[in-house]
Amino acid sequence: MDSSSSKITLLNISDKRKETKTDLVAKETTVVIRLNGKRLAALLATPAEVTALACGFILSSGLIKGMEDISTIKEMGKEVEVETKNIMEEINPDEQIFTSGCGKGILIYGSAIEVQNDSKFSLSSDSISLLMKKFQAMSAGFKTTGGLHSAAISDGKAIINFKEDIGRHNAMDKVIGDCLLKGISLRDKLILTSGRISSEIVVKAIRAGIPILISRSAPTDMAINLAQDLGVTLIGFARGKEMNIYTHPTRIKEVVENSLTRQATLIEKIKALKEKKQAIILAHNYQRPEIQDIADFVGDSLDLSRKVAETDARIIVFCGVYFMAEIAKILSPDKTVLLPDSDAGCPMADMITVEELRRLKSEHPHAAVVCYVNTHAVIKAESDICCTSANGVKIVNSISSGTKIIFTPDKYLGDYIAKQTGRELILMNGFCPTHQTITVEGIRKLKEEHPLARVLVHPECSPDVVACSDAAVSTNGMCRYVRESESKEFIIGTETGIIHRLKKENPDKQFYPASKRAVCPNMKLTTLEKVLWALEDEQYKIEVPTEIALPAKGAIERMLSVL
Repeated sequence: MDSSSSKITLLNISDKRKETKTDLVAKETTVVIRLNGKRLAALLATPAEVTALACGFILSSGLIKGMEDISTIKEMGKEVEVETKNIMEEINPDEQIFTSGCGKGILIYGSAIEVQNDSKFSLSSDSISLLMKKFQAMSAGFKTTGGLHSAAISDGKAIINFKEDIGRHNAMDKVIGDCLLKGISLRDKLILTSGRISSEIVVKAIRAGIPILISRSAPTDMAINLAQDLGVTLIGFARGKEMNIYTHPTRIKEVVENSLTRQATLIEKIKALKEKKQAIILAHNYQRPEIQDIADFVGDSLDLSRKVAETDARIIVFCGVYFMAEIAKILSPDKTVLLPDSDAGCPMADMITVEELRRLKSEHPHAAVVCYVNTHAVIKAESDICCTSANGVKIVNSISSGTKIIFTPDKYLGDYIAKQTGRELILMNGFCPTHQTITVEGIRKLKEEHPLARVLVHPECSPDVVACSDAAVSTNGMCRYVRESESKEFIIGTETGIIHRLKKENPDKQFYPASKRAVCPNMKLTTLEKVLWALEDEQYKIEVPTEIALPAKGAIERMLSVL
């Protein structure tokens, strides 16, 4: 018997027999955590390892980043007093979330979860199976009481830390906190847990910097989405030789090996079909690296529009989003235009309807309508001229000074253009959700780490982000700026896909994403498999009705004619 269990006497009934016997049950007590003299939380837990529990809880709540933030820790029976070097902000009750854990655990979101885990740590599926076997063998408390959860830290070869508790959250906090106390870095480790993987369990792994989270049990949908967004490899139902890998499978070695072989095969097939069918592959700067690498041309919206107008290919495979493929079809109505994934849309384009635009036009009957290309064809058909982020200032300046201008749909790009031109624009309320993950605070933190870095942002960013940049330019503008600059470091404030191209073109320079969460899910829908299927079956053909295509073409061509 240890500090996690108690001996009790009970009445056992089986097969109509009754007998009095002794058994072991899990101990449960209340552990109070105080932070800087104030009560932070009271946790129902086993009475062992309470200092580790307190450290793990504070870390996973986002209130500290490591032991360097702690000045003193004092354990006083069932209470732990923690003093931090910096004065912590008072916890807002609205930021406390009651978790799905037993005993109504509390998860405190003390700071934003922004850092994506980019650890290169990996291991084989065989290693995972062996570790799970060792993990289960170590769960002595569960075997004797049936009432304890377990968590363990591993370096991929051996289990280096193991804890048990009545709560799965507590077990994780204890094992993370003990590693924190012992100065063990977790960025090249994995964590094993016996319980269900809910979102708060993923948060604990993320805050600790752990790249791989494994359980015998199942994850929730929110846990999977969070792990996917923030770079954690999530594995559930790890039993024997079987397991389900839900996110970031490339940390599993066999997956990487198989993936590289399959990728080479796909590329060969795509190249052969492209030649056979007289096709051209166009890719936006935000596409996956492997898509950019197989494309005949990579660029921003303006560049791609021009390329479409010039090409003599029979088939255009457009690796981008729907409105881009529409432009290709409008400019080349006799060509076959394929979009590899029909669900690749644009949230900004969906923020404006033709009815809303017509109503605004009726309120300002003499206004010219400048339409950002990130719109559906029906909006372009209602517009006088289109623009991109690269030429928006030039387009607005081409309109006579006495003319009112309706700018749709991006209010932030519109604000940028208005400030650059001195023109008063009638703006709508659209915006790009991906660019809103880029913040002034995030850029300032990166500038502290890389003081010599130049800050380049896309004009779809909010005005405060644009104001703190060295330049607000389109993606092609970023490529040009970096190429011509003597600087060696750059903070890039746009969708992270552009960094692949920047690195290829400037191998001697360093690039830091302003936000690792600036990932457009629609741009990432296109895969090599989908490009191959599009060429094989010529599926997802783009069609634009003539009554919409003709006026829309006029707006696009007027844009292309402005030098």
